[in-house]
Amino acid sequence: MTSAEPVTEPEVAPPARRTPVQRVLTAAGLVLVLAGVSVLAWVGWETWGTNVVAHRRQAEAVTSLREEWQRGGSTVRVEAGVATAIVRIPRFGKSYEIPILEGTSDAVLASGFGHFDGSAEPGEVGNFALAGHRVTHGEPLRDMPSLQPGDEVVSRPVRLPTPMCSTPAATTSSSRSPPPG
Repeated sequence: MTSAEPVTEPEVAPPARRTPVQRVLTAAGLVLVLAGVSVLAWVGWETWGTNVVAHRRQAEAVTSLREEWQRGGSTVRVEAGVATAIVRIPRFGKSYEIPILEGTSDAVLASGFGHFDGSAEPGEVGNFALAGHRVTHGEPLRDMPSLQPGDEVVSRPVRLPTPMCSTPAATTSSSRSPPPG
């Protein structure tokens, strides 16, 4: 064998062109993957992102209310509305403080508890009704199942009675009354 013989490389066939069906299936697969990633991002935002934003808004409202009270005022306007009080529930921990804002819009509930329009004010005779999220948006009611009858719910500047804590819905009992009729 001599080194003068030319070396030939095997011929490589050009890549096959994709058929229209293969192109449509590839595009559909990419769209589905992007949709799945988008859904996962949205779930992540709802689960964790809204909590971060809500905790910041709640802390700002609590700080603003305290500063206003020191100046002799009673309410303060924050981004989501008018903050009127701070709720503390000792069973939820020493640092648990959630602002009460007037109304029940999405923006209000993303910033603390919402006080239902038309319900009694704190300390007044009648039903004082609040709304809040149990999951997402700061989770102010995440630990609600741990409330026991007689637990304190304190609203600054007014201490609230806690009739809601003595109702069967707030106890850990699983017994239920049959529906009437």
